[in-house]
Amino acid sequence: MADDETHIGRNNEERKEDENRRIMGKALEGVAAETVQRFGSAIKEHLAAYAGDREKPADENSRPPMSI
Repeated sequence: MADDETHIGRNNEERKEDENRRIMGKALEGVAAETVQRFGSAIKEHLAAYAGDREKPADENSRPPMSI
């Protein structure tokens, strides 16, 4: 009986460890995705400005200056 309880206790601990690893993995994945998105947008803006592409802004929020 004691061996069964020890075995069950170990399984619960392993499950908790696996769950913690999965949670940590998902959190790190989210942080990495946000960082990649942010730097990717910055690079896109930089390249668009460097190329002088005024017809197609790199971002929907940025607009080329209006010529009068």
